[in-house]
Amino acid sequence: MKTRKRGISAERIARRMLESKGFSIIETNYKINSKGENIAEIDIIAEKDGERYAVEVKSGKASLTSVRQAYANAKLAGYKPLLICKKSDDAIKEASKKLNVEIMEISEYYLLLEPEELESIVKKCMEDVMEEYGF
Repeated sequence: MKTRKRGISAERIARRMLESKGFSIIETNYKINSKGENIAEIDIIAEKDGERYAVEVKSGKASLTSVRQAYANAKLAGYKPLLICKKSDDAIKEASKKLNVEIMEISEYYLLLEPEELESIVKKCMEDVMEEYGF
């Protein structure tokens, strides 16, 4: 699956996951500008219990770069950093603790297939049904 399509799918799944955990989605693809220049983009701005989070979504395994990106973008926006990914290892979890970046892993129950593949299959099935019945 193409990288951008995978990213969009992962962000959609992340939004649903956040909402199921009591977060409100405030904004998506929030751009941070300085002197008219776009310097960063936050995938999701979410809020829970009066606290705002800058959410970085990764469609695959978390890396040190993704932890740093979540941290830096959150600091620029003045929010708490949150990283949503498919999985992370002990080294990534340790780095995230040092930077106070919360990590949420997309639960295994979402992964009957790759999340992007499952979404694509469901979408295609819905399109076929709608076409068949003239919607």
